[in-house]
Amino acid sequence: MIIKRLKSKLFINMNHFKALCLRYVSLIASDKISLLSLIFQAPIMLIIILTAVSRHFEQIFIAQMTMFVISVICVIMATLNSYREICKERDVLIRETNVGLDSTSYVLSKVVVQGVICFFQAIVLVTGTCLALPFNLTGVVPYVNYFFFTYLVLLASTCVGLFISAIIKSSDTAILPVLFIIIAQVVLSGVIVDLGDTEWVSALAVTRWAMGGYGHIFHFKDYPGADAVLKGIYDLSYATNVLVLIGICVISIVFSILAVKGLRKRRVK
Repeated sequence: MIIKRLKSKLFINMNHFKALCLRYVSLIASDKISLLSLIFQAPIMLIIILTAVSRHFEQIFIAQMTMFVISVICVIMATLNSYREICKERDVLIRETNVGLDSTSYVLSKVVVQGVICFFQAIVLVTGTCLALPFNLTGVVPYVNYFFFTYLVLLASTCVGLFISAIIKSSDTAILPVLFIIIAQVVLSGVIVDLGDTEWVSALAVTRWAMGGYGHIFHFKDYPGADAVLKGIYDLSYATNVLVLIGICVISIVFSILAVKGLRKRRVK
């Protein structure tokens, strides 16, 4: 009885959720090109990271730029993986939601499967950078935090991509807002451009919170001269950066669900 009430509160149809997860995995596996791109995406991005960054991690500017490159790579990779996943099924989704498909289960199936992809991509990125770059982290906990936070950056970007996909009508036109979002992530991060009095807009960028979290993991404030660089990004605690990224995930998922629910009022053209 309690479980049934909980399900009704969350509006989740577990039978739909399981079937949709299996269907989504099957669709990914059947598309060999997409599957190969997912398999090789993280290793290729790792090569790009190691090519672009310097090994002199002990210098504050280089250390920050290294983590910024990793943040941007995570945002680009996760967003591009998810931005078409709902809109490309729009016509089918309209029919299915009109005959009773649970919208919450549908969106959560996308999140869970994409979340698993993010997990393995985080393993590749974190393991590769830890082996190749002199992070000099002490103990196991900082490395665990590095993995967890990288996964969270990937997941938050994935959820943003799914939200874009939920509100865009066609996968052909989705690339334009995605490019805008990716460019905004770089500009609004506060790393490359000094935003001055408009610094509050950086709250909209996953990269800003990514840099805040990485700053605590790698103790950027302890570097000589760090106070004069990226002022304000490291002021908030590590826990705050984590909670904000989780909040971005939750808000993006909720609005994606609402957008999918809204398809019930539409008809296939």
